[in-house]
Amino acid sequence: MNQLHNTALSLEQKSHYLSKEQLDYFQNVLIVWRQELRTDYREARQRIRHQNERVGDIVDQSFTENSTTMEMINYRRKGTLLEQVEAALQRIVDGSYVVTVQHRIGDPMSRDAFRHP
Repeated sequence: MNQLHNTALSLEQKSHYLSKEQLDYFQNVLIVWRQELRTDYREARQRIRHQNERVGDIVDQSFTENSTTMEMINYRRKGTLLEQVEAALQRIVDGSYVVTVQHRIGDPMSRDAFRHP
């Protein structure tokens, strides 16, 4: 995410659509995020494949099984998130995106409000 410029974006109260600059900004945020997720997803898949090897005593095997379970949960979570990012990018492309804002009326909205955790 640090690849993007640090510009505060504000939404006008009366506008239901993003300006071209705002739309481009959020599209770029999603593209960077998608690439990060794809990399993490691919790496997690490789780790899961390598963890299936049985080595060591029962304690080692138990630890490995727990690690694999956590990795699989994370893998599924990233897959779901990746699908959501892809869908959001598609909505930007086809113009069906919706702006939903939850803040006090009149307060400028910073780009941090749109950052992923």
